[in-house]
Amino acid sequence: MLFLKICVSITSLLFLILLIISVKLKRNFEVTIVPLFLFIANFILFLLIQFNIF
Repeated sequence: MLFLKICVSITSLLFLILLIISVKLKRNFEVTIVPLFLFIANFILFLLIQFNIF
């Protein structure tokens, strides 16, 4: 369970960094929305794991 939490945290951080990089480079809308969607999905997964729902 701890390993799963660590993996989700690391991937969430990577998606957030991707989002910041794509915004800084002022890429088009599709390139910016994909990391944002992945970050939100990963954050929801993290919350589900945190509260033992999943």
